[in-house]
Amino acid sequence: MINLVLKKYREFFNIKPKANVYFIGGGEVFEKHDDYITWLKELKIRKSEKSWKGWVIEKLFFENIQSTKIQMPCSWNAHYNEWEIWFEKYTSKMGSHTHLVGHSLGGIFLAKYTSKNPEFFKKIKSIHLVAAPFNYCFDFNLKKSEVVNSPKIFSYQSMDDEIVRTKDSLYSIFSKTKNNSVKMYEFEDRGHFLNPTFIELFENINSFYQ
Repeated sequence: MINLVLKKYREFFNIKPKANVYFIGGGEVFEKHDDYITWLKELKIRKSEKSWKGWVIEKLFFENIQSTKIQMPCSWNAHYNEWEIWFEKYTSKMGSHTHLVGHSLGGIFLAKYTSKNPEFFKKIKSIHLVAAPFNYCFDFNLKKSEVVNSPKIFSYQSMDDEIVRTKDSLYSIFSKTKNNSVKMYEFEDRGHFLNPTFIELFENINSFYQ
């Protein structure tokens, strides 16, 4: 109810959002189609759980920061070029107050996309890479020399993540980079960041407007 009242109030007084945040979730990748079919046959029905993305979106809304969750195509059998095509339907709306959040495969996607599109990277405010892998991502992979190093980037990794192990993560690449300027956030007990809240991410984005 409060959300609706706030929305109507902002619309009536033509109050524009301070910023826009775009969220890209994870996905699965396979080297061969047969590998995907095997995985699909063995996959058990998953119980839907409350995500920190919804929690962060609600917190940002109260700060007049607008959020969009981008549903990438075929996330269960993801391919970089398909994600790139879909993502570029949104990029014309992105500007100097745009923040990007990529979780898991969404993180390596953003890392690769920004390395390929330096002019796009220049115009956005920040990128947040949460439990982002570096290895074993097939056409999402990029070389170490291609990884962008910038204070615009925030990297989050939990040491107990069993899906994206630290040694296979972008966080590990950043931590070993000479003159690293990426803002690093290391945790001990967040796993693959499937928790219902994520206060650090919210505070980091909101801090640009305090």
